[in-house]
Amino acid sequence: MRGRYPFLFSYLVYSLLAMDLALFVIRHAIPGIYPVLYWLLEMLSVCLRFCVIWEIYRHTFPRGSLGGGLAPKGLSAPFFWTIFLFLGALNWIGAYGSFHSHFLALECSLSFAQALLVLSLLLFAKHFGFHMGRDIWGLAVGLGAYLSINILGFALFEIDRSMFQLYLTVTALSFAGMLAMWTWALWSYAPNPHPVGELVSEPAEETVWWERRWEKALGAVRKVVNP
Repeated sequence: MRGRYPFLFSYLVYSLLAMDLALFVIRHAIPGIYPVLYWLLEMLSVCLRFCVIWEIYRHTFPRGSLGGGLAPKGLSAPFFWTIFLFLGALNWIGAYGSFHSHFLALECSLSFAQALLVLSLLLFAKHFGFHMGRDIWGLAVGLGAYLSINILGFALFEIDRSMFQLYLTVTALSFAGMLAMWTWALWSYAPNPHPVGELVSEPAEETVWWERRWEKALGAVRKVVNP
């Protein structure tokens, strides 16, 4: 994974070292700082999930393919990400009034934005005919399922605060389920198939078309200047 999926690898290493080993030691050695440190590390973990989404994006729509300018006509990556981060921020403002916790509201909002991103990538890939190999498909479905269940857990917690233990259990089991899905998907290397020939050659055809039009336009200008 380190060589083929470095962003995913970074997320998993962080989850193991920071969210598991480091917090386990701190909880038993320095319990006084555990709550604050937990939320700080958790927020960084939530942000690192965008690395997994970027891993899905860059393998599904590689550079040089028709979708590598995925947004074939205007959905550039920065614009694409800005829209969903903006939606997440708006959702955070609404969630804060009910959760009364900046950290909890921010995690809920970013999870919502990330779930939309994963769903959008799957829909765009389906629409433009980009086939996903088992590796990337497993990453996308596993992450999407975890985020959806996580958001459902937030909803249960908001409906009834006494369901806090159920929320923790659901979240933990869904994360374990995501790891199991990723393990199955990445057990053997199955990358995305290369884009089909028509998609790769189409930009070249467009270039030829524009060159011909440009030559005709120059010829018309010469006739006007030198009749």
